[in-house]
Amino acid sequence: MNSAVIYMEEKLSDFFGGVGLYVAVYPARSILLSLAICFSLLYGTKMIEAENSAEVLYSPSKGNRAREERDLYRKYFPTSRKAARYSQVVLYSKEEGGNLLDAETIGQIRSIHEAIVRMEVRNASSADGEGKVAFKDVCQRFKLPGYPDSCKFVGVVELKDSEIFNLPPTWLSLTPYGDIPVATFAGGRETSANGSRLQRVEGWKLYYQLSTEVSAEVSNLWENSFLDLIESASQSLPPSCRFKIAYEISRSSQMELSKSTSGDTILLVISFVAVSLFAFVVMHSFMDRVASKGALGLCACLSVFLAIGSAFGLMGYCRVKYNPVVAFVSFLLLGLGVDDSFVLVQAYHYSAAHLPADASVQQRMFLTFKTAGTSIFFTSITDFIAFAVGASSSFPAVQGFCAYAASGVILLFVHQLLFFGAFMALDAHREYCQLSWWWLLLGRGVLWSPRYDSQASPASTSYLNAEGDCRTQPETAYVTRFAAGYGAFLLQPKVAALVLLGFAGYLGIALYGAANVGTGLDLRDLASSDSYWTTFVTQNFRLFNSVGPLYTVAVPAHSSDLSVRAERDKLLRVVATIEDDACFLRERNGLWLRDFNQYETNKGVRPEDLNGPAFKEELRTWLEGAGEIFQPDFVIDKDKPSEWRMLMSRFRVRQIPPKTTSGDKTGVPCLKKIRSILDDNFPHDLHDRPLTVDVDNTFVFFEASAIIVTQTILNLVYAAAACFLVTVIIIPHPILCVVAMIVVSMILVGTLASMTLISNLRIETISMIDLVLAIGFSIDNVAHYIHAFMSSRAGAGGDTSASTRRKLMAIDALERIGMPILAADLSTMIALLPLVGSKSRIFASFFSILFTVLFLGGIHAVVFLPVFLGYFGPVLGPALEDKPTTLVEDQELSFQSTVQRVEVTQEGEAEIVIDEPKLAGEYGSG
Repeated sequence: MNSAVIYMEEKLSDFFGGVGLYVAVYPARSILLSLAICFSLLYGTKMIEAENSAEVLYSPSKGNRAREERDLYRKYFPTSRKAARYSQVVLYSKEEGGNLLDAETIGQIRSIHEAIVRMEVRNASSADGEGKVAFKDVCQRFKLPGYPDSCKFVGVVELKDSEIFNLPPTWLSLTPYGDIPVATFAGGRETSANGSRLQRVEGWKLYYQLSTEVSAEVSNLWENSFLDLIESASQSLPPSCRFKIAYEISRSSQMELSKSTSGDTILLVISFVAVSLFAFVVMHSFMDRVASKGALGLCACLSVFLAIGSAFGLMGYCRVKYNPVVAFVSFLLLGLGVDDSFVLVQAYHYSAAHLPADASVQQRMFLTFKTAGTSIFFTSITDFIAFAVGASSSFPAVQGFCAYAASGVILLFVHQLLFFGAFMALDAHREYCQLSWWWLLLGRGVLWSPRYDSQASPASTSYLNAEGDCRTQPETAYVTRFAAGYGAFLLQPKVAALVLLGFAGYLGIALYGAANVGTGLDLRDLASSDSYWTTFVTQNFRLFNSVGPLYTVAVPAHSSDLSVRAERDKLLRVVATIEDDACFLRERNGLWLRDFNQYETNKGVRPEDLNGPAFKEELRTWLEGAGEIFQPDFVIDKDKPSEWRMLMSRFRVRQIPPKTTSGDKTGVPCLKKIRSILDDNFPHDLHDRPLTVDVDNTFVFFEASAIIVTQTILNLVYAAAACFLVTVIIIPHPILCVVAMIVVSMILVGTLASMTLISNLRIETISMIDLVLAIGFSIDNVAHYIHAFMSSRAGAGGDTSASTRRKLMAIDALERIGMPILAADLSTMIALLPLVGSKSRIFASFFSILFTVLFLGGIHAVVFLPVFLGYFGPVLGPALEDKPTTLVEDQELSFQSTVQRVEVTQEGEAEIVIDEPKLAGEYGSG
């Protein structure tokens, strides 16, 4: 197994070495090839379609029982098929616990209402196309005999002053509307001492429902005009006014969610500038203008933008729809792309110590790509696999994001090799010509004389250092010396004990936090922080939450023939069981069968004696007379009207008031409970079982909350398993593979804990994406360090005990990979940092979770792993048995790292020669 893995890794290294040779010999062709790939795919961006529907994006696309039952319900009850259009206004007190039950406030509210009902919009469907319609022309009619022109109840503005200041605490009987729950239009209520009337109201709600018969165009115009008017009214309230205004229309959620990330283009520009500056600082040498690679920082960012354009174009060709979450892909790729550039540039610098004095550009690029190409390849593969697993999610928002990100990661890898690699080769030409770093931007040494021959030796002996090796950045030696000193300090017994103790405490706190993480999707988190809609949802939930949502249950007649007494008894028993449950309350006029039985009993007829045609005839007579109000609760077969064949009937129950807007504490458990009761008494097939629906269509989102934990766990397990297979290839050692996955689990547990203890986030659709990303980032950091530890030859072949060699290997790994890990994490953090200024809560969630993942990943990689592997890691290769030693106590751990060089054989082929490492008594000597 190990030999096969090593053989495959060697072949990959040779392949990427060949790519390095190609871009060194043909840099112009490589750049043109990269541009050709980008521009051929970029045309696909014209084919991208957007999907902004919250229901489509953030609810499960497969196995969504609520959606299946709702769609079937609408076939039976066509009046429910067309979604109701409405506008709502909540007028709430400026002060917590304030009272708006006064004449002045009521007068101001009536003025706002009058402006709304007088508002006119153009009706394009009128005869001349210039007709005007007001609210009375488009409102939903009450449809009661004797009141054909009455709009549905709007709110307190429909009442007289005498009625307002004598409002009963529960139900208001009002002609022609019947009994109206006071809690639906008066919020934050307080009753008088005798309980007969309200003495305090903290908020009023006005509800303007539009007729389903009004065209979509007119409805849109009316709602848009409503938004303009109410926003103007909200801004023009006098300072003395005691209330504020919150409002929404039926399309508010979709409109606000669609633009939640659209206004953050400037943040991407800021991120590009910030990452470019950081890349310049990391790649630049302030001590050697010739060896500096500062100009490559801009090239790195340009390659990222080529990858972004290519990925989005490819998704356009593949007809993968764009959604608001996909906007984050650009920030993600910007951070990942610069990470790969750091690895390539770092490898180029270290190649100087491993090559002879007469090494050419071709040889340096060969060795650079041979050593770094495999590293960034496996990094890209782990990220790609994590995204590919996420693309199989049941949530379209996750699917779309992961598809864009997966294609972006692969194309980013391609552009890094071709575009950035070609500029690395051109910069090497500039460097060999002894020109300062800024000449790469102007083309000297590349486009005009002097141009360096890539097959020749360095242009001047001043390019060589005192040892006769190719000159490299002076900062590289300082970074290496610092890493070794830091590693020696970290591995001192007392320091190591404190580190392990600290991580044990961290793990305990992390497990506690992860066990208490919340679940459920709050739609407010998908909108901008300054959205008027989030304000409405917040105030509406705070003030009008005393009445829970209404559940409608439709029972198919073919699965429960209510003309049979036993089936009617079963229905009464099932409804009673539901109402007796702690989740539900009995709804007035909720079950028609109770009123029918009472009607028959009052007539002197025993309801239990009615069966078959006799029951149908009595029911028909009742619905046409005393039970007329229940007619909408029945679906009759219109093809056989003479037989009066009932197809479906429905009843209603009221849920207790919800505790959260996400529904995870009350809504989801109660929905599961009513389904459990119905499934115990009726068939389970979709077309035979009772259909449970709600007016506000929230059950569709409850499905997401119901399966989100399971989906998240499955995605994490699948992603971790797939990435584990890649880790086995990178780290072909069973113990180290297990260590890698344990440390990745520690990082994920810490991330979950931060969601509870720091960020106040829940497990929902967006955080699921973040956790999938966490798998890739965590494995990148951990696998890089463990691979460097495993491949270290520090202390091999000498009279070194196993315990000492572990420490030498741990320090060697820090020298070689510590700085790239920190630079990569910092660059990604900087790419994400502008998201702090975003008004999008989606971006805020991304920043919070990914920043935590990067921080924890870096800490585990450069603090925990060096200590753990330095004391408990496996010793690879020959080493003496453990014996007493005073090396750690008496002197600093020090050694000279493996020396590699590339020699050119007589046949012209490059050959890597590895010299054995040597121990030194003091770090840096030799």
